[in-house]
Amino acid sequence: MRLPHEALVEAQAVVDRLRREQLPVCMLRPQMFSLEACSAAMAQVRERLERGIGMAVLGRLPVECWSEYELRALYWLLGSLLSQPVAQEASGLIFRDILDEGEDHEFGNALAVTNRVLNFHTDNSGNRTRPDYISLMCLRRALHGGESQYCSVYSVYNALAEQAPEALERLFRPFLHDRQGIQPEGERELLRAPALEWDGERLRGRFSLNKISQGYRKAGMEMDAAAHAALDALVSCIDREQLSCQFMIEPGQVQYINNLQGLHHRSDYQDGSDPQQRRHMVRMWYRNAGSAFFEG
Repeated sequence: MRLPHEALVEAQAVVDRLRREQLPVCMLRPQMFSLEACSAAMAQVRERLERGIGMAVLGRLPVECWSEYELRALYWLLGSLLSQPVAQEASGLIFRDILDEGEDHEFGNALAVTNRVLNFHTDNSGNRTRPDYISLMCLRRALHGGESQYCSVYSVYNALAEQAPEALERLFRPFLHDRQGIQPEGERELLRAPALEWDGERLRGRFSLNKISQGYRKAGMEMDAAAHAALDALVSCIDREQLSCQFMIEPGQVQYINNLQGLHHRSDYQDGSDPQQRRHMVRMWYRNAGSAFFEG
Protein backbone atom coordinates (compact mmCIF):
# COMPACT_ATOMS: atom_id res chain seq x y z
CA MET A 1 0.00 0.00 0.00
CA ARG A 2 1.32 3.42 -0.94
CA LEU A 3 1.18 6.14 1.70
CA PRO A 4 -0.77 8.91 -0.13
CA HIS A 5 0.88 12.23 -0.89
CA GLU A 6 -1.54 14.01 1.46
CA ALA A 7 -0.51 11.70 4.30
CA LEU A 8 3.18 12.37 3.64
CA VAL A 9 2.47 16.12 3.75
CA GLU A 10 0.82 15.66 7.15
CA ALA A 11 3.75 13.52 8.31
CA GLN A 12 6.25 16.18 7.26
CA ALA A 13 4.28 18.77 9.22
CA VAL A 14 4.65 16.54 12.31
CA VAL A 15 8.40 16.31 11.71
CA ASP A 16 8.64 20.10 11.28
CA ARG A 17 6.89 20.58 14.62
CA LEU A 18 9.17 18.07 16.34
CA ARG A 19 12.21 19.87 15.00
CA ARG A 20 11.01 22.95 16.87
CA GLU A 21 9.86 21.19 20.05
CA GLN A 22 10.39 17.57 21.01
CA LEU A 23 8.53 15.20 23.31
CA PRO A 24 9.30 11.60 24.20
CA VAL A 25 7.78 9.51 21.42
CA CYS A 26 5.34 7.67 23.68
CA MET A 27 3.86 11.00 24.82
CA LEU A 28 2.78 11.88 21.29
CA ARG A 29 -0.91 11.52 20.46
CA PRO A 30 -2.55 11.70 17.00
CA GLN A 31 -4.95 14.40 18.21
CA MET A 32 -1.99 16.74 18.72
CA PHE A 33 -1.65 16.99 14.93
CA SER A 34 -3.73 17.19 11.75
CA LEU A 35 -3.64 13.60 10.50
CA GLU A 36 -6.85 13.08 8.51
CA ALA A 37 -5.11 11.49 5.49
CA CYS A 38 -2.89 9.34 7.72
CA SER A 39 -5.97 8.21 9.63
CA ALA A 40 -7.70 7.23 6.38
CA ALA A 41 -4.60 5.28 5.27
CA MET A 42 -4.46 3.38 8.55
CA ALA A 43 -8.18 2.61 8.30
CA GLN A 44 -7.37 0.89 4.99
CA VAL A 45 -4.54 -1.04 6.67
CA ARG A 46 -6.90 -2.19 9.41
CA GLU A 47 -9.45 -3.27 6.81
CA ARG A 48 -6.82 -5.49 5.16
CA LEU A 49 -5.80 -6.93 8.51
CA GLU A 50 -9.34 -7.69 9.64
CA ARG A 51 -11.20 -8.49 6.41
CA GLY A 52 -8.49 -8.97 3.81
CA ILE A 53 -5.49 -11.28 3.71
CA GLY A 54 -4.34 -10.23 7.19
CA MET A 55 -1.17 -8.40 6.09
CA ALA A 56 -0.20 -5.05 4.57
CA VAL A 57 3.10 -3.34 3.73
CA LEU A 58 2.74 0.44 3.91
CA GLY A 59 5.27 2.84 2.49
CA ARG A 60 7.22 4.61 2.42
CA LEU A 61 8.60 7.03 5.04
CA PRO A 62 11.60 9.11 3.86
CA VAL A 63 14.40 7.47 5.85
CA GLU A 64 17.00 9.51 3.97
CA CYS A 65 15.49 12.82 5.15
CA TRP A 66 14.32 12.15 8.70
CA SER A 67 16.23 11.27 11.85
CA GLU A 68 15.61 8.00 13.65
CA TYR A 69 13.71 9.91 16.35
CA GLU A 70 11.45 11.42 13.69
CA LEU A 71 10.88 8.06 12.02
CA ARG A 72 9.98 6.44 15.33
CA ALA A 73 7.61 9.32 16.09
CA LEU A 74 5.69 8.84 12.84
CA TYR A 75 5.77 5.07 13.26
CA TRP A 76 4.27 5.48 16.73
CA LEU A 77 1.57 7.88 15.51
CA LEU A 78 0.58 5.68 12.56
CA GLY A 79 0.39 2.68 14.87
CA SER A 80 -1.71 4.65 17.35
CA LEU A 81 -4.17 5.34 14.53
CA LEU A 82 -4.37 1.58 13.88
CA SER A 83 -4.90 0.33 17.43
CA GLN A 84 -3.50 0.63 20.97
CA PRO A 85 0.29 0.11 21.19
CA VAL A 86 1.15 -2.27 24.04
CA ALA A 87 4.20 -3.42 25.97
CA GLN A 88 6.23 -6.31 24.55
CA GLU A 89 7.51 -7.44 27.96
CA ALA A 90 6.35 -7.16 31.56
CA SER A 91 9.23 -4.64 31.91
CA GLY A 92 7.25 -2.21 29.71
CA LEU A 93 9.29 -2.35 26.49
CA ILE A 94 7.37 -0.62 23.66
CA PHE A 95 9.85 -0.56 20.76
CA ARG A 96 11.87 -3.73 20.11
CA ASP A 97 14.91 -3.18 17.92
CA ILE A 98 15.32 -6.25 15.73
CA LEU A 99 18.95 -6.57 14.64
CA ASP A 100 21.77 -9.06 14.95
CA GLU A 101 23.30 -8.77 18.42
CA GLY A 102 25.92 -11.37 17.55
CA GLU A 103 24.95 -13.86 20.25
CA ASP A 104 24.16 -17.52 19.74
CA HIS A 105 20.57 -17.53 20.97
CA GLU A 106 18.64 -20.72 20.29
CA PHE A 107 15.02 -20.06 21.12
CA GLY A 108 12.14 -17.64 20.86
CA ASN A 109 12.23 -13.89 21.29
CA ALA A 110 16.03 -13.90 21.64
CA LEU A 111 16.31 -15.64 18.28
CA ALA A 112 14.82 -12.53 16.66
CA VAL A 113 17.96 -10.56 17.53
CA THR A 114 20.28 -12.89 15.63
CA ASN A 115 20.77 -13.24 11.88
CA ARG A 116 19.36 -16.76 11.89
CA VAL A 117 16.16 -17.92 10.21
CA LEU A 118 12.88 -17.38 12.08
CA ASN A 119 10.46 -20.14 11.09
CA PHE A 120 6.73 -19.50 10.75
CA HIS A 121 5.28 -18.28 14.04
CA THR A 122 2.94 -15.89 15.81
CA ASP A 123 4.41 -13.31 18.19
CA ASN A 124 4.12 -13.79 21.96
CA SER A 125 2.51 -17.19 21.55
CA GLY A 126 3.80 -18.28 24.95
CA ASN A 127 1.90 -15.71 26.98
CA ARG A 128 -1.77 -15.30 27.81
CA THR A 129 -2.48 -12.05 25.98
CA ARG A 130 -1.20 -12.00 22.42
CA PRO A 131 -1.10 -8.80 20.37
CA ASP A 132 -3.88 -8.52 17.81
CA TYR A 133 -1.50 -6.85 15.37
CA ILE A 134 2.26 -6.58 15.03
CA SER A 135 4.39 -4.29 12.89
CA LEU A 136 7.96 -3.90 11.68
CA MET A 137 9.42 -0.64 10.42
CA CYS A 138 12.51 -1.08 8.26
CA LEU A 139 15.32 1.37 8.93
CA ARG A 140 17.98 -0.58 7.01
CA ARG A 141 18.23 -3.75 4.93
CA ALA A 142 20.88 -6.41 5.33
CA LEU A 143 23.60 -6.85 2.74
CA HIS A 144 22.11 -10.23 1.80
CA GLY A 145 18.94 -12.07 2.83
CA GLY A 146 16.31 -11.22 5.41
CA GLU A 147 13.28 -11.86 3.20
CA SER A 148 9.88 -12.06 4.87
CA GLN A 149 7.09 -14.56 4.33
CA TYR A 150 3.47 -14.51 5.41
CA CYS A 151 0.81 -17.22 5.48
CA SER A 152 -2.80 -17.12 6.69
CA VAL A 153 -3.84 -19.69 9.29
CA TYR A 154 -6.95 -20.26 7.16
CA SER A 155 -4.73 -21.49 4.31
CA VAL A 156 -2.99 -23.89 6.69
CA TYR A 157 -6.31 -25.11 8.08
CA ASN A 158 -7.75 -25.78 4.63
CA ALA A 159 -4.65 -27.67 3.48
CA LEU A 160 -4.50 -29.84 6.60
CA ALA A 161 -8.25 -30.50 6.59
CA GLU A 162 -7.83 -32.05 3.15
CA GLN A 163 -4.46 -33.78 3.57
CA ALA A 164 -3.92 -34.53 7.28
CA PRO A 165 -7.13 -34.20 9.32
CA GLU A 166 -5.64 -36.19 12.22
CA ALA A 167 -2.79 -33.66 12.50
CA LEU A 168 -5.26 -30.78 12.35
CA GLU A 169 -7.27 -32.27 15.20
CA ARG A 170 -4.15 -32.49 17.39
CA LEU A 171 -3.35 -28.80 16.77
CA PHE A 172 -6.61 -27.86 18.49
CA ARG A 173 -5.48 -29.63 21.68
CA PRO A 174 -2.98 -28.11 24.16
CA PHE A 175 0.79 -27.88 23.82
CA LEU A 176 3.35 -26.52 26.27
CA HIS A 177 4.71 -23.08 25.31
CA ASP A 178 7.79 -21.41 26.81
CA ARG A 179 7.00 -17.92 28.14
CA GLN A 180 10.65 -16.85 27.62
CA GLY A 181 11.02 -15.04 30.93
CA ILE A 182 9.15 -11.95 29.72
CA GLN A 183 6.03 -12.72 31.79
CA PRO A 184 5.19 -10.85 35.03
CA GLU A 185 7.42 -11.76 37.97
CA GLY A 186 6.32 -14.79 39.96
CA GLU A 187 4.23 -16.35 37.18
CA ARG A 188 4.84 -19.81 35.78
CA GLU A 189 7.43 -20.27 33.04
CA LEU A 190 5.17 -22.33 30.80
CA LEU A 191 1.73 -21.90 29.24
CA ARG A 192 -0.54 -24.76 28.23
CA ALA A 193 -2.64 -23.87 25.17
CA PRO A 194 -3.59 -25.19 21.71
CA ALA A 195 -1.77 -24.12 18.54
CA LEU A 196 -5.07 -23.40 16.77
CA GLU A 197 -8.31 -22.11 18.29
CA TRP A 198 -11.82 -21.35 17.04
CA ASP A 199 -13.46 -18.60 19.11
CA GLY A 200 -16.92 -19.04 17.61
CA GLU A 201 -16.29 -16.51 14.86
CA ARG A 202 -12.69 -16.72 13.72
CA LEU A 203 -9.76 -19.10 13.54
CA ARG A 204 -6.80 -18.01 15.66
CA GLY A 205 -3.20 -19.20 15.79
CA ARG A 206 -0.82 -19.59 18.73
CA PHE A 207 2.18 -21.17 17.12
CA SER A 208 5.95 -21.14 17.42
CA LEU A 209 7.90 -24.34 16.92
CA ASN A 210 10.77 -22.87 18.95
CA LYS A 211 8.59 -21.92 21.93
CA ILE A 212 6.75 -25.23 21.92
CA SER A 213 9.97 -27.26 21.73
CA GLN A 214 11.51 -25.22 24.53
CA GLY A 215 8.33 -25.58 26.58
CA TYR A 216 8.62 -29.35 26.61
CA ARG A 217 12.36 -29.15 27.23
CA LYS A 218 11.85 -26.91 30.28
CA ALA A 219 9.14 -29.22 31.60
CA GLY A 220 11.44 -32.23 31.18
CA MET A 221 8.77 -33.93 29.10
CA GLU A 222 8.80 -35.78 25.80
CA MET A 223 6.36 -34.53 23.20
CA ASP A 224 3.96 -37.29 22.13
CA ALA A 225 4.19 -38.68 18.61
CA ALA A 226 0.87 -37.18 17.52
CA ALA A 227 2.04 -33.71 18.61
CA HIS A 228 5.32 -34.09 16.72
CA ALA A 229 3.47 -35.22 13.59
CA ALA A 230 0.98 -32.35 13.81
CA LEU A 231 3.69 -29.69 14.11
CA ASP A 232 5.67 -31.23 11.26
CA ALA A 233 2.54 -31.35 9.11
CA LEU A 234 1.78 -27.68 9.73
CA VAL A 235 5.25 -26.48 8.80
CA SER A 236 5.74 -28.79 5.82
CA CYS A 237 2.39 -28.05 4.20
CA ILE A 238 3.20 -24.32 3.91
CA ASP A 239 6.17 -24.97 1.64
CA ARG A 240 4.73 -28.00 -0.14
CA GLU A 241 1.46 -26.26 -1.05
CA GLN A 242 3.12 -22.84 -1.59
CA LEU A 243 0.75 -21.20 0.88
CA SER A 244 2.93 -18.17 1.68
CA CYS A 245 3.87 -14.96 -0.08
CA GLN A 246 7.51 -13.81 0.02
CA PHE A 247 8.74 -10.23 -0.06
CA MET A 248 11.48 -7.87 1.09
CA ILE A 249 10.67 -4.98 3.42
CA GLU A 250 12.47 -1.91 2.10
CA PRO A 251 13.80 1.02 4.19
CA GLY A 252 10.92 3.31 5.10
CA GLN A 253 8.28 0.62 4.69
CA VAL A 254 6.18 -0.74 7.55
CA GLN A 255 4.79 -4.28 7.61
CA TYR A 256 1.54 -4.82 9.53
CA ILE A 257 0.23 -8.33 10.32
CA ASN A 258 -2.87 -9.71 12.01
CA ASN A 259 -0.95 -11.74 14.59
CA LEU A 260 -3.92 -13.94 15.50
CA GLN A 261 -4.73 -14.99 11.94
CA GLY A 262 -1.33 -15.08 10.24
CA LEU A 263 2.06 -16.79 10.51
CA HIS A 264 5.23 -14.95 9.55
CA HIS A 265 8.76 -16.05 8.70
CA ARG A 266 12.17 -14.43 8.16
CA SER A 267 15.04 -15.95 6.23
CA ASP A 268 18.58 -15.78 7.58
CA TYR A 269 20.68 -12.82 6.51
CA GLN A 270 24.18 -11.40 6.36
CA ASP A 271 25.07 -7.85 7.39
CA GLY A 272 27.79 -5.91 5.62
CA SER A 273 30.81 -4.24 7.20
CA ASP A 274 29.25 -0.82 6.50
CA PRO A 275 26.84 0.20 9.31
CA GLN A 276 24.35 1.16 6.58
CA GLN A 277 24.29 -2.51 5.55
CA ARG A 278 23.29 -3.70 9.02
CA ARG A 279 19.67 -4.88 9.02
CA HIS A 280 17.58 -2.88 11.51
CA MET A 281 13.85 -3.30 12.07
CA VAL A 282 11.75 -1.76 14.83
CA ARG A 283 8.87 -3.86 16.14
CA MET A 284 5.64 -2.75 17.80
CA TRP A 285 2.67 -4.70 19.17
CA TYR A 286 -1.00 -3.62 19.35
CA ARG A 287 -4.23 -4.79 20.99
CA ASN A 288 -7.79 -3.69 20.31
CA ALA A 289 -9.01 -4.16 23.91
CA GLY A 290 -7.63 -4.01 27.42
CA SER A 291 -4.81 -1.88 28.73
CA ALA A 292 -1.36 -1.15 27.36
CA PHE A 293 0.24 -3.43 29.95
CA PHE A 294 1.95 -6.57 28.70
CA GLU A 295 -0.82 -8.86 29.91
CA GLY A 296 -3.62 -6.41 29.15
